Order: sequence, then structure tokens, then C-alpha cells
Amino acid sequence: SEEALLLLVRRLRAGDLRLVRWCAYRRSVACQLEAVKHRAVSRLADALRCACPRIQKLAAESVHLLTTDQPRHRRMFVKAGVIPVLLQMLQAGPQASDAVMHACEEAAEAIWILAYSGPG
Repeated sequence: SEEALLLLVRRLRAGDLRLVRWCAYRRSVACQLEAVKHRAVSRLADALRCACPRIQKLAAESVHLLTTDQPRHRRMFVKAGVIPVLLQMLQAGPQASDAVMHACEEAAEAIWILAYSGPG
């Protein structure tokens, strides 16, 4: 649900509102590990496929928050097949609604961090 995704984003941010997150806060790392234990990868992969742009935005934001400083998590998301879905989100174009554009922005950030997943 949208509420559950919003709660996940808040927990993963752990008060970190920096525009550019080059590393995760210590509290964020604990939340990352806990979320992955509770099947966040498969749930977020499903949420990215939702038709609702607000759900897609929160799911894509969660992906990049879960993968900051976590190469293993990046590989898990790549294996779950999220890259084609994120790329499809980017194809909305500049004439899309604000909600769709916000989802596109989060998808771009998720793709950027997933590019560091390394081999295999």
C-alpha cells in the first residue's frame, strides 16, 4: 500500500534529508538490512509494476534507499528484474503529469545506484 511504502521510505531515510546521499546513515543501514529480511526486494519489484505513479515513485525511492552502500542489495534488485521496469518508467516524457515525473525522477536515481551492482 502507499502508506506502507511511505513508512518504509521514512524509516530508510532515518532523518537523512540530504539532496545527495553519497553514503547511508548508520540508522539507515540497520533499516536496510531489516527490510531486506522481510522480502522488500520482491515486494518493491511488484510495486514498481503498479499503474499508480505515486506507488511507483515510493517504490523507486525505496529501491535507491535500500541499495545505498549495499552492493548485495543492488545485485538482488537487478536479479529481481527491476531495471527494465525502471527504464520503462523513464519513457514517460516531459509532457507527463507531475506525479509521473516525480516517479521518473526516483526511477532515474534508482537506475544510477543500480549501475554500481557489479558483475553477477
